[in-house]
Amino acid sequence: MADDSAQDKELPASLKRKQQAREKGQVPRSRDLTSSLLLAGVAVAVFYGGSWVYTQSRTMLQTGLTIPAPAAHDATQMLAFAGHVVLLGLMVLLPFLLLNFFSSAAGGLALGGWVFSGQALAPDFSRLDPVAGVQRMFSITGLGELGKAVIKALVIGGLGVLVLWTQRGPLLQLLQIEPDLVPAQLAMLCAQSFFWL
Repeated sequence: MADDSAQDKELPASLKRKQQAREKGQVPRSRDLTSSLLLAGVAVAVFYGGSWVYTQSRTMLQTGLTIPAPAAHDATQMLAFAGHVVLLGLMVLLPFLLLNFFSSAAGGLALGGWVFSGQALAPDFSRLDPVAGVQRMFSITGLGELGKAVIKALVIGGLGVLVLWTQRGPLLQLLQIEPDLVPAQLAMLCAQSFFWL
């Protein structure tokens, strides 16, 4: 019997087992794919829309710090003014929020497709066992994940140092240009550095 189950694990999953797994909400997912899509999306957004975000943020800040005289003495006008400033802020954030939403959705749907399962929403109290959690943390798989995370941090940190070192000239030149141009130039440098990698 044990040989049969070991042999079953070596064989590819049947259509019935795949369907049962989908019904339980068990489909392949990749956190790395989603993270990569989010990072790439934000880099593209900063590259193409960084100056627009800077301009809109500056307008929002100027508007928020320039309170009209009637609004300073009337609570209803102040509330309307504050609502206007919040709306300006939402207009700046909305494209990034939508980009993050669609990037996350694309990363989730890319591998497993659209799956909705009530079984996946049901609580699994066996996962709340602290002893099993500690055993999972210090298992071979847990230590492998820790090693992978450390390697990722070292690679990303090393690439960050490399980018800063190679871009040190343009970064130092930011001290010599007009202050109004610094955020747009900095956003451009960040986006170029991302694509350079």
